[in-house]
Amino acid sequence: MADVESRVLHNETNINKLEVELTALKEKVSFFNVIYGKFDVTLGKIQEMIENRRYENNEEIKDVYARLEASEQRILNEMKHIREEMKTQHAEYQAKISDIDKWRWMVVGAAGVVGWLLNKFFGLGGG
Repeated sequence: MADVESRVLHNETNINKLEVELTALKEKVSFFNVIYGKFDVTLGKIQEMIENRRYENNEEIKDVYARLEASEQRILNEMKHIREEMKTQHAEYQAKISDIDKWRWMVVGAAGVVGWLLNKFFGLGGG
């Protein structure tokens, strides 16, 4: 009987050891559950931060494009204005050149007439 009692005592000791190990494992699992829970919360916050930053970046990109479009439109308008000014100046210069050409031909014509008259009245032409 002593053999049975020693076996029972040995089994009870093993059961106690297993219960202690099981309790330790439960505590470790509980600890890891807490850690994983905190990890999930942290990941959620990081994902939220990333999404917020992505939204901010998209808004900034939209703003940059809007400013670029506005700048492009201002530049195009300024170029049109400059083109119109150049056309006006060109027309003014053309008119001035045309007036100068008229005066030149009038002076050449008048000089020709004066020369002809001088020749006719004073005979300076040799003919």
